[in-house]
Amino acid sequence: MILAALAALYRSVDPQAWFHLAAGRSILQHGLPAHEIWVLGARGQPSWLPSWLFDVALRLTRQLGGDLGVALWRAGWAAAAMALAIALLRAVGAASWSAVLLAPLVLATGRPWFEPRPDAVAVVLLLLAVLCLESARVGRDRTRWLIPVQAAWANIHAGWVAGPGVVSLYALAESIGALGSRRRAAPDATSPAPGSGSWARAARWATLGVVLLGASALVPSPLLQLSRPLRFLGDGLRDPVTGSVDLRPWTFEGEKLEPFNLLFMLSLVAVVVGARRMWRASPGLTLVAGALLTLTLCGFRLRELTAWAAFAPLALAFTPTSRAWLERLRRVPAVLAAFAGGAALAFTPGFAPGIHPDLTTVPVRATALADSAGFDGPVLNSLSAGGYLLWARGDRHPPLVDARGLGSLDLRRLFAHADSDPGALDSLQEAWGFTHAILRPPIGERDRLALNMSRRIEWALVYFDDAGLLFVRYSHAPELAYARAYRYYTPDELQMLDMIERIPRDPGLGQRLELELERARRESPLHGRASYWLGFLAQDRHDAPAAAHYYEEAIALTPDMPGLALRMGMVYESLDEREKAIRALRRAAKDPSDRAIARSMLQSLEHQK
Repeated sequence: MILAALAALYRSVDPQAWFHLAAGRSILQHGLPAHEIWVLGARGQPSWLPSWLFDVALRLTRQLGGDLGVALWRAGWAAAAMALAIALLRAVGAASWSAVLLAPLVLATGRPWFEPRPDAVAVVLLLLAVLCLESARVGRDRTRWLIPVQAAWANIHAGWVAGPGVVSLYALAESIGALGSRRRAAPDATSPAPGSGSWARAARWATLGVVLLGASALVPSPLLQLSRPLRFLGDGLRDPVTGSVDLRPWTFEGEKLEPFNLLFMLSLVAVVVGARRMWRASPGLTLVAGALLTLTLCGFRLRELTAWAAFAPLALAFTPTSRAWLERLRRVPAVLAAFAGGAALAFTPGFAPGIHPDLTTVPVRATALADSAGFDGPVLNSLSAGGYLLWARGDRHPPLVDARGLGSLDLRRLFAHADSDPGALDSLQEAWGFTHAILRPPIGERDRLALNMSRRIEWALVYFDDAGLLFVRYSHAPELAYARAYRYYTPDELQMLDMIERIPRDPGLGQRLELELERARRESPLHGRASYWLGFLAQDRHDAPAAAHYYEEAIALTPDMPGLALRMGMVYESLDEREKAIRALRRAAKDPSDRAIARSMLQSLEHQK
């Protein structure tokens, strides 16, 4: 439990956590809204508040304890999840050294859900429901207490449907067990064998599943709540065009180093060596774990929940039942899981220890500049920035959209196409009349909204760092726009490369571009992109020491920037620093676009060495 609590004490990088804080603040100040008020794109639509109770609790926690209070809140839910997992292990007879060895891998896989989001509470509620059902199989049936728990769950997390789903799977397992017991029973048998399925329990739990669905309607908007039972299964960014769940099928090749991959492989081994044991110990839990694993492989974002549900079945499969050497080999996969899970807990990037949120994922300075300049009117924003904008600017300045993906069909269609279709961006602007825009820098080839905005002559880019860009209309704030507009530095990489190619014929262009890059570097500590282009300019004029300095700055801030590792390898090679060059080129070789050049350079350097 202590290890679980410590694993949850990492700096939050989830931008959506800011929405939960902002929504909780708004509810405490004004009460539950009757209609959507937190995004412009859905103003006036029926309000859907699947996590309002969590939002209020999180806001009160932060109000009373600040960032430390939120960190302790997260650690408490993680410890509670582990406590329930331990109780479940004992209930099914899986409390063993194999379970101890599997715990680090379960924590490493499940750790992302202990952000300041309702997901952590959902893990606890699901484990509580499973533990209650397991206890009812061997002792007194107290599953009626799941009814108030389900009512609370429906007001905490959009995944409330998991409650009735788990109960239904346990009812199905009881039915299968009762049917098997009848077939195996002797003709004169008057009662089922101990531990077998029970038709009475199956009927009782099937009825309970229906009752839990009814309890899930005890929410501010019951009809809307019951009509969206599957939306929680997505990754939070539903398709803006259709509003459907955005599935991202799992692939081993693309995610080799993920802890979930090892968990999946262990599950396959467990099915081979211990499927019968898992089923005999707990048919219902086996069905729950199998269903979650299947949904995860199909693309639903349930890896973390799957890890906690699979904990006890895996421990059962890898626990020796005797002292025979063949039985002791069952523990080998658990030993491997202990080493892999420990390494993942210690070295997986993105989980920096700390209690304060990571502000590099939200446009803090761009938003502050918009507020200090007194910008009003509709704002065009990236989905990921919506929650923070609501938190920073309040209900009077709501974002256009946020990660919930709400809004009319026309808005979602235009917003979805604005990345790739300049005409859709024009239509979006014409429909809403934006006065300013707060966007994230382009990430990948499909994320082109900021790039398209930078090509509009009526818009001025007045702030630019790695967390956010601030655009303003020249007609709306002419003094600020003309005084602060970037005229050369742009998020358009092709345009930047074109300018750098023209610098030898136009030295003045190089000086003006360098001045703007240095300005961006001074104005924000998140200046990785500016440092990258400064290094590019230095390398182009054959100033390798300066280029290395700027590239080192850039990689410290934006380690995943495409092409950066390759250029660092080239600079280090020109400085005759072979070890640094080899390390940089090995990183570059992981990027498909740079792999061929990086491997060729590596072979040359290693041969020279």
